Amino acid sequence: MIRQGDRAQTNYRKSETLPCHPMITLILLLILGVFYGYVQISNRFQLGFSCRFDILNMTAIVGITFVFWYIHFKSISSMGKSVISSLRETRDTETIMAYNLDMVSQSGAPLIRVIEGFIKVYGPAVIYIVVALLITTYLVNEFLTKRRYADEMIYVVFFLLSIAFGAALTLGYFIVFEFIRATSFAIIMATIVCGIGFYALLKNTGTPNSKKIFTLVVVIILCSVSILSVFNIYHSPWTLSAGSHMTEMETSGLDWFLTRQDGSTPLYFNDYNWNKYVRHFQELHKITVQQPLVITGSVPHHFGYDQKQHLTQSINDSRDNTYYMATNERLRQNYLAVLEEWRSLKDYYSEEDFTRLNNDSTIMKLYVNSEWEIWRTS
Repeated sequence: MIRQGDRAQTNYRKSETLPCHPMITLILLLILGVFYGYVQISNRFQLGFSCRFDILNMTAIVGITFVFWYIHFKSISSMGKSVISSLRETRDTETIMAYNLDMVSQSGAPLIRVIEGFIKVYGPAVIYIVVALLITTYLVNEFLTKRRYADEMIYVVFFLLSIAFGAALTLGYFIVFEFIRATSFAIIMATIVCGIGFYALLKNTGTPNSKKIFTLVVVIILCSVSILSVFNIYHSPWTLSAGSHMTEMETSGLDWFLTRQDGSTPLYFNDYNWNKYVRHFQELHKITVQQPLVITGSVPHHFGYDQKQHLTQSINDSRDNTYYMATNERLRQNYLAVLEEWRSLKDYYSEEDFTRLNNDSTIMKLYVNSEWEIWRTS
């Protein structure tokens, strides 16, 4: 049954949000620590590198502020427990590297397709890091043999530290679970090292023809990174993912749900969270609505009908067995965004599954348009 009604204003329940990711503070503390160590070494061996501010005071300010700010958030303590449990091997966790290798092995895709997907998704980061490693080798060699680029060595040290930091996040279970975010520090430092190295190499190149060849190589590298990066801005089949944009029908359905929902009842939806859209909706319509309690990635494959008779038997971890569920056209088409060899790994919902959902006596349809449906347990 599809219900209609007037818009209702409800109290907005503020959720705790973190203004700064803990990994950013950790990176800043690492930078200040290495900076302090490099200054001490430079003073001892008279390398000529100087610092104009008190690094220890800066480190103390950052550390104390971090502790006093984040001590109020339960997510930080739970995150710390997960890391410690993983290091002690007392918790069954999966690393970024293990997860991606497992996905590749399960897909059965040929090696050439795996390499193609890797280049499309991670190509820009790999190009920057590889080029920066080559430049690092050149700068270190110049420093050891000719005592040149002493000031630039601090950036080389930061880059090597960022590589180790990214490897630790990728090979271990820590703060983030995504390759680009885990290597973000290394990517930033790689761009800085590349800029320093390109300038040094161009300055030291002798003949005009050599300068032209070197400039052409740099242009090719920058164009390759730019092209791959532009195609990576949005989710698309190019990046083996479905688009995350909202159609007019999806916006209309979400607007209907926000003004009629019971904020204490969770919403199951195998897609993204709508935190930003809720704020946009409130500012646009000048009303206050509750932040929906969205539980993502919990709607089972085939709605669980391949193993259970009713949907409520598959989604059985909600409070009092009462919840909303949202389905949309993207849910039907999502598996088409990936390579054909990998589609078996994606959640798939056929027309037969939706027919069984419509006939399921344990759940009723509250709202429907041509691309969007809202359900609730009956």
